[in-house]
Amino acid sequence: RLAARWRYGASRAMGKGPLPAGRRRLADVERRKFMRVPLGTSVQYRVGKRRGKANASNVGRGGVFLENEKLPIGTRVALSWALPGARRRIEAVGEVAWIDDKPGSSGIGIRFEEVPARDREAIVRWVIAARRQKRRA
Repeated sequence: RLAARWRYGASRAMGKGPLPAGRRRLADVERRKFMRVPLGTSVQYRVGKRRGKANASNVGRGGVFLENEKLPIGTRVALSWALPGARRRIEAVGEVAWIDDKPGSSGIGIRFEEVPARDREAIVRWVIAARRQKRRA
């Protein structure tokens, strides 16, 4: 009986049948593992011998979004930037995980692959502080 109830609830969440008020389908829920917060800072990147600069619109423990950049999915990218209010630069290596090519919001989502522990901790602390500040506003 409980299993039947679970199946019924799960099938509604997957897109079959009406949902109770206030519930969202799984497809409508944020799919990232880690929360992200707005960043708005310049990021230097390197792909092989090619160097570039891009604006990072958001960052989280798992990755960063670079605006107006186009690189193929799977491309390894070395990144370097400073979090607002920090003196030390964050160094990371990531991989292009997805591409957003909609007009007005184009860019690439980079999933971090290699981040020194000290830099990962700095990112997490900064994200938590930014979330707290957002809640107070």
